[in-house]
Amino acid sequence: MAVTDVAGMVLQVGQIAVWLKAAGIAAVIWLIFESIALWLNYKRWRDVGNIKEDMKRLEGKLDRILKKR
Repeated sequence: MAVTDVAGMVLQVGQIAVWLKAAGIAAVIWLIFESIALWLNYKRWRDVGNIKEDMKRLEGKLDRILKKR
């Protein structure tokens, strides 16, 4: 009787381990996708910053041109 109880407990622990393994794999995949998204958003944010700097420079040049008139 004790052997079947131990076997049942081992099976339950095994099932919990399978679920934990699946949750761990899902978490790792989610982390990979999030890090890729963060990297892409950083590149886009940097490009937007460069565009803003270019626009400020162009606005300054336009202001100087319009003041000369």
